[in-house]
Amino acid sequence: MWQQSQSGRSGVGSLNLLSRVHETLGLIGETSQKNRNSLILRISLGFLGCRSHLGSLHTLYLLRGGLFDRINGVVEKVSERNIVRLEDAPTRKALGGTLKSIFGPDNVGAKNFRFSISYFDPKEGLQVHIHPESEEVYYVISGEGIVYLGMEKKEIPIQPGMSLYIDAGTPHGVTNTGREKLLIAFFVAPGKDKTVVP
Repeated sequence: MWQQSQSGRSGVGSLNLLSRVHETLGLIGETSQKNRNSLILRISLGFLGCRSHLGSLHTLYLLRGGLFDRINGVVEKVSERNIVRLEDAPTRKALGGTLKSIFGPDNVGAKNFRFSISYFDPKEGLQVHIHPESEEVYYVISGEGIVYLGMEKKEIPIQPGMSLYIDAGTPHGVTNTGREKLLIAFFVAPGKDKTVVP
């Protein structure tokens, strides 16, 4: 972690941080492509000890992109399309809910996933459907509801902080059973297959 000297200037701590950055950059150049992303993520999440200086995930993302955009082609230069504000994401109605497409093949050219956030008003829901070749993860941000899973439509109560994994080919849907909007993040991979309504 950076340390302030008594005179108010960055002291030995900042030199240690710079030497750790230099050492780590050397490691990135020597490691396999498979391990580079893991190493970069560990660095981004505080491996270098500068975690307390990152005010937000946005700052983390910009720092990571700025630091690594020119190292052996590990990370491409960050472009505007890599950063999407929720209010700027394309919105559409789908299967009974309001869907905000954050990242996917249509808006950022993602090849292996789709990430969306859906809003459901009280008593509104997402019609039971299937992704034949894609797995899906739900993360409940706010509100309450029921997720229906499988051909028997097993009811699973959901609330904020819960995550659900849905295997490819599994019928699933959701209904808002609360009095407030239900907000769910959806991560679908690879996300290229058509949604099928049974």
